[in-house]
Amino acid sequence: MGWIYKLTCKVTGKVYIGQTIQDVQKRWTQHKSPSSWLKKTTYLARAVKMHGWSLFNFETVCEAENDQLDDLEIHYISKYNSFEDGLNSTPGGKQYSSMLVPEVKAKRMATMRIPDVKKRWLLAITAAQRNPEQRALLSKLCKERCQDSSHMQKRADGIQRYLDTLSDAGRKWYIDRMRTPEATSKRVKSLKAKLATPIGKKTHGDATARSWKDPESREKRMAGLKKAAEKRRSTATEKKCNACAIVKPVTDFYRGGKCKKCINARIIANRRRNGSICGQRTVTTFQQRANAQEDAVLHAQQGHNSANDKHDSMSDDDHYTDDDEASTHTSEIKPGSQYAASCAHNSDWDSEDDYDW
Repeated sequence: MGWIYKLTCKVTGKVYIGQTIQDVQKRWTQHKSPSSWLKKTTYLARAVKMHGWSLFNFETVCEAENDQLDDLEIHYISKYNSFEDGLNSTPGGKQYSSMLVPEVKAKRMATMRIPDVKKRWLLAITAAQRNPEQRALLSKLCKERCQDSSHMQKRADGIQRYLDTLSDAGRKWYIDRMRTPEATSKRVKSLKAKLATPIGKKTHGDATARSWKDPESREKRMAGLKKAAEKRRSTATEKKCNACAIVKPVTDFYRGGKCKKCINARIIANRRRNGSICGQRTVTTFQQRANAQEDAVLHAQQGHNSANDKHDSMSDDDHYTDDDEASTHTSEIKPGSQYAASCAHNSDWDSEDDYDW
């Protein structure tokens, strides 16, 4: 069971409607605790600071089931008009956040733009961050929230809404501020620390994958990468070759990552491997190589046959004619030459019957 209660200021007559599932008196005690109103800037807190709790009446409106409290709170806030002209900061219900209400958000933003208020707020935040315990608590809460995808989406939407409210000059200032060497170094250091943990690495990987799957985000990323590459090429004076790993002037490179010297050496090596000679037009094809091999085999066979003919024409006393001596050199004669033709003619009568014993 829960209760709907009402706080009424005796001086102004303004009303505050609230709900609780605790004991009603305990909730009234929590309201009067300094921690619940002393450092807050809600309508109720400012009224308490101005008049004090002694000028407030506390009463119970009704009792209801827990699942009915939100609807009843909205009903009674509307009945007493405590949101438009009262001490409630929201229309009621847990689904509402005070910063989602345009009127409340506008009032708070106007208050935060006051120099003194902004200065005090920054000093309080700085003091909290310098406290080791408070800093550790803030870091823990921030890490837990960053693991929630819905929270990160809300942060991105909030930044985009903020950029939409800025002028062109203000948007340029905001973007340039994030590109300073100090800001870049800080982001790189934070990213390395995040990637050093398994949870941070997985979170970063999931966010990157979602970003690349989104067509609009993918197009922006590709445009940014192309722009960065163009900027590096236009401003760079030296470049490292991917082949020889030597830093050379950019004039020694073609469009790729290899220098002209390495590319030319690769071309010459390919020509030599394919059978061509750099600077000449003659190229030995595979068919020409095959023909040359067949000619060599034929030449060797002819030399072997001529040697056998010589052995058969020899007599028992190793007597042979001048024609036989000429036939011994047929293995050294190139096929198709004039001397080879004459030797072939002499072989017609070079037989055992033609010798004069």
